[in-house]
Amino acid sequence: SGAFSLPVAGHLEYVLALAPPAGARYGRSRAPVTAPPPGEEKPLDDLSLPAAITVYGDASALGGSELSDAHVSIHCRDCPQDESAIPMAEAMTDASGRFGLTVPDPGLLEDP
Repeated sequence: SGAFSLPVAGHLEYVLALAPPAGARYGRSRAPVTAPPPGEEKPLDDLSLPAAITVYGDASALGGSELSDAHVSIHCRDCPQDESAIPMAEAMTDASGRFGLTVPDPGLLEDP
């Protein structure tokens, strides 16, 4: 059903992050949340994962040697600074330096 509960300190601001399971063709999603007073519960609005595309690439060291097991991440360049620090997607390169990052489909994103 996707239901969950998450105990947090009351009256504080949070960012709820939702990431798809490995291999799913969806992007990550984030939403701001204000916690209710201590002892109270607050139902959240539905949080959906956006449709996504996978971009592929190859990582190599200076000189052309393949980089295996390298961490690769992609960040939102035009997002506010606090959001751009959070990766939109992350991956590890395979033995030949190849990687794939699943990101929200830019053709479906709303203009800011």
